[in-house]
Amino acid sequence: MRKIFEDYAKGKSGRQIANELNSNKILSPYNYKRQQAGIELDNTKYWTSATVLQILHNEVYFGNLVQHKRENLSYKLNQRRVTDEEERIVCKDTHAAIIDCELQETIKDRFNKNYSTNSRKRNNGSQIPVLFSGLLKCFDCGSKMPATIKNEKRCHRCYRYNTSGRSACTSHFIYEEELEKFVLQDIKKLIYNYKIDQENFINNLLIVINNNNISIANNMKTKRISINNDIETIKSAMIELYDDKKNNVISSNMFSLLSQKYDEQLQVLLKESEYCDNIIEEYNVNETRVNNWINNLLKIESIEHPTFEYYHSIIDQILIKNVGEENRILIKYKVGFIEDIRIVSKLKIA
Repeated sequence: MRKIFEDYAKGKSGRQIANELNSNKILSPYNYKRQQAGIELDNTKYWTSATVLQILHNEVYFGNLVQHKRENLSYKLNQRRVTDEEERIVCKDTHAAIIDCELQETIKDRFNKNYSTNSRKRNNGSQIPVLFSGLLKCFDCGSKMPATIKNEKRCHRCYRYNTSGRSACTSHFIYEEELEKFVLQDIKKLIYNYKIDQENFINNLLIVINNNNISIANNMKTKRISINNDIETIKSAMIELYDDKKNNVISSNMFSLLSQKYDEQLQVLLKESEYCDNIIEEYNVNETRVNNWINNLLKIESIEHPTFEYYHSIIDQILIKNVGEENRILIKYKVGFIEDIRIVSKLKIA
């Protein structure tokens, strides 16, 4: 473990360290745990740059304990979220550090010197967020395309390639500045088409949305019918169970056990039925949804810089694909239609 920190301090990248560990047949943390538990190793779980960087950022090796990494959003929904770094509580020197102070300082200095993809600034000092964070996916392998730095510019690269190399995917990436240029061109084209013929534009969107959602809504309706039949079956069984208890066919203890079991099954089915109802209601698309999306689309005319919130309000997903000399950006908008932008290879996506 110490060698990972020493190699990083000497200037090696996370990828280089991961490759050396794999070449030397050092077990990944995942397989080490399996070995300790006497479970067969998984040959697909090897060292990646993400694993190495996770270790390098782990305060435990510096003798510190970090608390409040996650918090509950709602005890009713049983949902949790990962907290931001500034929200976490760091307890210093809770145990002996594996990494000495001098090496710690070298590691942290290198972290600070590296470009941060989340805190770059404009000339006036204001923050530049990662505009397309969470929206980009690699068309080839389906993995996310997180932000990184290449040639002192922010870009998005296939996560699987970035962590596992050419065996996982191709090396295509796209500079955020270039991506935004093409996305904005497409948005302006949509706004132009809307202003030329608003009624036709809205009608075309409704046709696309309804075609996409009819099958989903129908599947949910079929599922809801099946669930409701199961609910009625359980309710009938509970009535029969009560009659059996009343007529001394079963004991009170047996009645309590079976009643509890039926009630648990009923609660699960009621939640599933409610979920189906919500999906069906969500896909009962009307002009209100389209008009809300158009209002969000037009907001670009009143803002100086398109923001993270703006792009996320109108775009569902952006797929990046490279095929030979032709590069493509597929933009999936939240109202269901896809814009397929074909680009000359000089953009350097691959």
